[in-house]
Amino acid sequence: MKLRIGLVVLATLMAPLSANASPFSILGGVGTTGVYGGAQYRESPYFTTQAQIGGFSLDPSFSSGGENYNLGVHLLNGLIAEQWHPWEQGFYLTAGVFINGNRLSLQPSASNAGNYALATPAKVTFNTIDPYFGIGYSQRFSSRSPWSFNLSAGAAYQGTPKVSVDQGVGPYAQYAYAAEVSNLNQSLDAFRWYPVVQVGIGYRW
Repeated sequence: MKLRIGLVVLATLMAPLSANASPFSILGGVGTTGVYGGAQYRESPYFTTQAQIGGFSLDPSFSSGGENYNLGVHLLNGLIAEQWHPWEQGFYLTAGVFINGNRLSLQPSASNAGNYALATPAKVTFNTIDPYFGIGYSQRFSSRSPWSFNLSAGAAYQGTPKVSVDQGVGPYAQYAYAAEVSNLNQSLDAFRWYPVVQVGIGYRW
């Protein structure tokens, strides 16, 4: 009887604290997914659901084999994942779905060296829905702070990249097309896993 009364008193004292602690938080940061933002919902001390969207664009130039190229890197992706905190602490394991809208483009300039490999425009895309696996750590700045630090590392299996090449015109067009497709397929064949490394902050109200 005394034990039952003690449990009731303890639950009563803890109720306001539980009610004031919101399970929702917003987060943002940077990583290999670009600049991202999202939200989290903590169902229990062990499980948290996270949804986010990220993106970034970059257009560097480089030279190879006598050719000058403009490489377009366009990141647009989302992530829906479930986190498992096995010890009710900051460390967690996570798995979910990576929504992959990332794409690459390759635009060569005119060649003066006669090397027609990679001489036509090309685009590279990936599977839209990819499985994702990772680990991470999330910790509040202090026990009373609504702010937290987040770090995660994982990978999404995107399969074999899809190469699309525009065939040009002229006496060397067929050779250039075949050479570019072959070179790109060889270069990208190992790029089946997309690394997802992120660092950011969260705010829980």
